[in-house]
Amino acid sequence: GEGKDGQPWYLRTFDWVNHSEGVLCTRGSGVASLAKAVYTDVTFLLYAVPADTLVRAEGVLSFKADGRVWTSHWGGGDWQVAPDLVRDVLRARMAFLPPEGTSQWEVLFNKGRTAFVLTPEGSVATRWFGMRADKVNQVLRIASEQFD
Repeated sequence: GEGKDGQPWYLRTFDWVNHSEGVLCTRGSGVASLAKAVYTDVTFLLYAVPADTLVRAEGVLSFKADGRVWTSHWGGGDWQVAPDLVRDVLRARMAFLPPEGTSQWEVLFNKGRTAFVLTPEGSVATRWFGMRADKVNQVLRIASEQFD
């Protein structure tokens, strides 16, 4: 993308930028603070917590609209919305996601539903961090734009 007028824009003390500056052209009737991204049928990269020094994704996870969970390495599972009035939480069952012996997981999303943490049910120790693949790729794309 480009700036709001379709042209690259100059960021003072940096250089010309050819991606959107995030300016809304017109505001709709919705409330921005209540806007949440869809999390079903979206690809999330899954990172172990604590992360290794290279912060490599361990695998891929997707919450399917029909209530199934798909993973790239640990088989499938299922999910449902948890009854929580304050937090944006799912309950997921994934029998083969490490650590062994843990099959019930709490999935706690951030405000925009672009990331989540996975915690074994009944625990306070987060074991996994998931982030939308398109957000990870956006960061890498922006960081690598300035190379010739």
